[in-house]
Amino acid sequence: MKRTATALGLTGLLGLGFLAVSAVAEEPSKSVRELFEETFRKRSAAKAATMSAAKAHLAERYDLADRAAEGVRMSRGKAVQDGVRVKLGAGTTWQQLGSLTPEEIRKRGLWPLGFMPLPHPEHPEGGMLFPQFH
Repeated sequence: MKRTATALGLTGLLGLGFLAVSAVAEEPSKSVRELFEETFRKRSAAKAATMSAAKAHLAERYDLADRAAEGVRMSRGKAVQDGVRVKLGAGTTWQQLGSLTPEEIRKRGLWPLGFMPLPHPEHPEGGMLFPQFH
């Protein structure tokens, strides 16, 4: 009897799965090509604004000035940038930050944004994983 109930339960789950898949697999009103072209047009039109916002976001977190290190090159001759590029909060120095405990840094909100994950332009909530506030 136990085996029959398990088999019926499994059959029911498979049936629900089939219904869900068949509902998704219905013919869309637009072809894949039309959907692609529509998405391409929208993304192309928004590219300048997206790039501008991304550059502003990077400039807020990092020093983007071109200061090459003397005598150091990458494998194809590209200059290696010199110095720390992460920006600190206003009025904070690396020495002050180094003298604080992690708890003090956290409590005062002094952790530099440059060490936080960068969001994807199309995922304002921070990417594939949803933070606790969602």
